[in-house]
Amino acid sequence: MNTVSRNRLHLFFDELSRAINKKRKINICHYGDSQIEGDRMTAFIRQRLQTQFGGAGPGLIPALNVYSTISYVHEYSSNFKRKIIFGKEKLHTNKYGAMLSSAIFDIDSSKSELGIPTMASIRINPSRLAYSRCKEYNNVALYYNSCEAFCSIEVYNEKELIAKDSLISDGQAHVFKTKFSGTPKELNIVFKSTKSPTINGISLEGDVGVQMSNIAMRGSSGTSFGAVDFKSMSYMHKELNTRLIILQFGGNSVPHFKDSNGVRNYAYMFQKQIKYIQASAPDAAIIVIGPSDMAQYKEGIYSSYEFIPYCIQEMKRQSLKVGASYWDLYNAMGGANSMFAWVENKLAGKDYVHFTTKGASMASQLFYDALISAYKEWEKKDKTIKQK
Repeated sequence: MNTVSRNRLHLFFDELSRAINKKRKINICHYGDSQIEGDRMTAFIRQRLQTQFGGAGPGLIPALNVYSTISYVHEYSSNFKRKIIFGKEKLHTNKYGAMLSSAIFDIDSSKSELGIPTMASIRINPSRLAYSRCKEYNNVALYYNSCEAFCSIEVYNEKELIAKDSLISDGQAHVFKTKFSGTPKELNIVFKSTKSPTINGISLEGDVGVQMSNIAMRGSSGTSFGAVDFKSMSYMHKELNTRLIILQFGGNSVPHFKDSNGVRNYAYMFQKQIKYIQASAPDAAIIVIGPSDMAQYKEGIYSSYEFIPYCIQEMKRQSLKVGASYWDLYNAMGGANSMFAWVENKLAGKDYVHFTTKGASMASQLFYDALISAYKEWEKKDKTIKQK
């Protein structure tokens, strides 16, 4: 880690140490490919951080969730449609916000012609399978943009109306916030409009401490950030007070590398994404987690993909070059051909790529241990400096 990377990480540690005592909230965004979808890895890290530094709730969740998750129960009306930057169904505005995915609801044109609004709804329940901190929250923040017609919003706890208002219809990025006395048994958000706004995400939070959001992007190599509308992304990071961004990518590119030039091109493109993210969230430190070990069946045996070590080398080099930090998951899990042992011990699936639930917890523990070790080292030095 170079001096710039270390200083940025230390600024995050400083904010982390102050969060609960100063009654502040800080946000961590964990972006990644299918290795983290369903809140795998993030859920464990979130629970450990929130237990130590305060905080509650799962943080940002998509308006329309398509991944099975242990962390919350999510339903929505059938007229809601998912729009993602890293897939086919896109927004023409590119105003996806910080989650790189959004949702809009279909309008009944026969009604809208008569000025009658279409209704759409989102329902969220705490999951009994979630970690203890994750299933407790009393603050709800709904992020949206492109609201260009009157849109009413009603927020219920089961059938009890908690808030009734309208979204700001100037087309810009905004957040609608409401607060509960305790965790809502069933959060129900109802919209009515003749033209759908773009819903960028819903944040479920406590009052103070750490909020940590799982933002899974199945099939992505982490090279789509720069295509997102800058204002919509930066607005959300500012409102969320994002202080750490984890970028866990590389695994989807590894099987496609033909030569070292392809690796270098990918790492350079990834560096450009880091710079774009840094511009949109200037107060946040960035930690890159590169690919894990991945194995392919070749000549009768499973062996690691040839270009993983070079991919890690280049991703690390490019990350440090622009002031991000790097954590090496590949070597933490055992290095070359370690995936075979993880599969044998039921820590990874038979595809020799993805962790099982148990394996994701182990990988998360390895990352958390490294992060807290660095935090304690900073804390010790910080106390020494203050005593002088």
